[in-house]
Amino acid sequence: MELNNFDQRNQWGGEAEKLFEKECKAEGIEIASSKLFEGWTPFFDLLYGDFLIDSSIRVDVKRNSISQKSLNKFLGEYYVVYRADLKEGIVLEPRVLKKADLDWEPLKSGDLGVKYPSLQRVVHIDLEDFKTSLKKSHII
Repeated sequence: MELNNFDQRNQWGGEAEKLFEKECKAEGIEIASSKLFEGWTPFFDLLYGDFLIDSSIRVDVKRNSISQKSLNKFLGEYYVVYRADLKEGIVLEPRVLKKADLDWEPLKSGDLGVKYPSLQRVVHIDLEDFKTSLKKSHII
């Protein structure tokens, strides 16, 4: 898929969001899309992410990369980042990312970002372990 404009990039990332939501619901994890909240805007999404889990955990879902803009603005607890092919995912804490020595490179959006292979080198949580912990205790 070409990712030359905002709508294409939005669709690309939206596929990861749909997958994460589907996986959580299948495992009985309480999840709500922030797009359904009254007053939602793209800026709200940038600050608080895509989903609220168990009414308190803010999660932003990404596909293949995290932009510098997102990392600087996101106020939530976790990033879920899927590999480009959506076959694997990891969970990262923004506070850990901000302290890491990251490999920044230009993204299609024009922002600088960190791609999945580099993110895998940062301390992270396996996506399956993350979902299992939410099912068991509702808290990481």
